[in-house]
Amino acid sequence: MPEIPSSSLTAMVAVFGLLVLATASRLILAARNSDKDYTELRQRVQSWWWIVGSIFVVLTVSRGVAITFFGFLSFMALKEFLSIVPTRHADRRVIFCAYLAIPMQYYWVYIGWYGMFIGFVPVYLFLFLPMRTVLIDETVGFIKSVALLHWAVMLTVFCLSHVAYLLTLEPLNADAGSIGLVLFLLFSTQFNDICQ
Repeated sequence: MPEIPSSSLTAMVAVFGLLVLATASRLILAARNSDKDYTELRQRVQSWWWIVGSIFVVLTVSRGVAITFFGFLSFMALKEFLSIVPTRHADRRVIFCAYLAIPMQYYWVYIGWYGMFIGFVPVYLFLFLPMRTVLIDETVGFIKSVALLHWAVMLTVFCLSHVAYLLTLEPLNADAGSIGLVLFLLFSTQFNDICQ
């Protein structure tokens, strides 16, 4: 189990405190205004408890576990994205290749190879997926299919892998460590969402 730097531990306690405050505020609001519906607020706070709890657990276990966790999040995000948008039946093999890109992208993150990490999806995968789509020999809807798959991979794999890559950077602040940037990102997102 890695040692958590002091500033990062303080940030974790602050985030936990904000969640306790948000939960208490929601309960007080619901008790005072029983005629109003606070379902959306309850769902937001509960989802943040799950998000914060799972991220804090994986960050305290090890860097490898945290990177694997973010890879799993990329898989789930890509799966959800592709379940919402219309895809052609002919693209199933290409979509499988997009899923195979997830462990490769997170492997580049794990070993800290910045050149491959930053270029794998927007260069190599963006060249490979259309080539693989052309080999299917289904030309109807080709452009739409390739564009949709490119952006699906870009948003759910490439962008999300940047959060995991923060864990591999040399810490700029020894008091926060490499997880300090991830916690800052988490805190900013949580604070924005709860303040809505």
